[in-house]
Formats: sequence, structure tokens, C-alpha cells
Amino acid sequence: MVYLADLKIKPKIIGLVGNICTGKKPTIRYLGRKLPIYVIPLSDYFKEAIFERKPPKTREGYTAKVLEMTKVEGQTWISQRIEGDIPIELGKVLVIDNFRVFYDIGYMSENYGAYFIGLKADEDTLVKRVLERNRDIDFNGIPEDKRTERALEVVRFEDAAFNFEKMFRKIKRLERRYVIDTSGQTDCRHLHSELEKALVKFGLI
Repeated sequence: MVYLADLKIKPKIIGLVGNICTGKKPTIRYLGRKLPIYVIPLSDYFKEAIFERKPPKTREGYTAKVLEMTKVEGQTWISQRIEGDIPIELGKVLVIDNFRVFYDIGYMSENYGAYFIGLKADEDTLVKRVLERNRDIDFNGIPEDKRTERALEVVRFEDAAFNFEKMFRKIKRLERRYVIDTSGQTDCRHLHSELEKALVKFGLI
């Protein structure tokens, strides 16, 4: 096994930042067609290694636990876990899914020259996507006429917890970043076009 902290020559790293249903999964699929990538899905890592396969039952509980651990273990604990706990493959671009703590973004930028792709969309778009296809929200037992309210609740909770607008303003200060707004988009054409521009800007294609 090879770990990031052990490497003298650091791999290219792309971190994905964004609220629920902003387009992170389609972004990973697109990057995989354009580049040799190795994906670190932080949510899966948390569930298996940190929550010992017993993650919180709700998305809000999961988010609250991550933020609680950030207070206890320090603002860059996620980056430190990435460095020493998660094996990677050599010769590939490391794609880190679900970066949501800005201190970690700063750490990876300063220490590894990481690139960041920020994904955003307006509230109406996010609620619609949550209702249509998100699998992380359990609507069981919630009446049909209450599901929009539940989706909106989750979107607003995540936004309040991580303050994405503030995060994006900070990301704009970084040289190696690209922010994509997917509001109102019903397919991936706009996303793919913007991702192409991002990869060209980063010098990766």
C-alpha cells in the first residue's frame, strides 16, 4: 500500500466541493473519461473507518458528526487522514470527493498544490434533484406532499452547516480553482463544457 504522506513526488490532486446534488458524481465520471484517476470518496471512508460501519441514521446526523470531529481533532483532521490512512494508486490523478471544510482545502492547496472544482446550484434546482434522484435521503414514511419540504430542509441544513457561499468566496482566492454553477441544468452538457475549461486551465489536458 502507498500513502500520500510517504511520497516524495506528490501526485496531482483535484478536490471537489459542493452541496448535495450539485453534480459531484457526474463530475467524477467525466474526469474518469479524461484522465487516469483514483477516487477517494470521503463519505464512504468516514462510514467505514471512522463511524465503524455504523454511520448516523440521517444525513444531518452524519454532517453534525463530521463537524463535531473537526472541533475535537482539529481543522485539518480530514487532510491528515487522507495523507496517512487512505491507500492510493501511483500514476493517477487523485480525486477527493466531498471536500467541505475550508481549512482542509487550504491545507491541501498549500502542501500539495491541489486543484479545486467548486460545484453550486440554486436552491430550487437542488431540491428538484434531491427529489428526483438522490439516494442519500430516506423518504420512507414521509407523505408525498411533505417530501419537497424535507428535501428543502436537507439542502438548507447542509448549506448552513458548511456555509458554501463563504467557502466559494474563499476558494476564489486560490489560483488553482474553478467554480461551476449548474443551476437549472437538466443534463450534463453545460457541466462537461465547464469541466473541459477547468482541466485546460489546470494544465491537465
